[in-house]
Amino acid sequence: MHRKSCSARFFFAWREYLAGVGTSWRLYLLLAYTEYAGRLKMNDFSDGNSRKNFDEFFADLGAGYKQLLTQHKIYKIFRCGLAHEYYVKKDCTIYMRSSKPLTAGIGHDGKNFFFVVEKYYEDFKIAFEALCTKLV
Repeated sequence: MHRKSCSARFFFAWREYLAGVGTSWRLYLLLAYTEYAGRLKMNDFSDGNSRKNFDEFFADLGAGYKQLLTQHKIYKIFRCGLAHEYYVKKDCTIYMRSSKPLTAGIGHDGKNFFFVVEKYYEDFKIAFEALCTKLV
């Protein structure tokens, strides 16, 4: 698959699909795509390795994300919470965007979690395009 084709198709579909989707679904889809991108990266589509695949690609989003993996069970709290309970398993504020500079679109302020959809999406997009380059 050609790199431009790989990333361009995904991001075009993402914009078209999400035009009418609420914030919680955007958050869930980003996390589901994070797990799928990990499966592509690891070439592992077997059952039982979902968290490992998620963590592998989540770490590629940047240093802030990689650090979170060492401090919190991100897969369980966010991805599993949204997939199975339709909300994050811990106290979390979800924002579409932030005016503050952030090192990651997901984090913990010492008290509560937060998720900034646009920041996560931008970091995901960069990491996914890099993955597509490696897959070609």
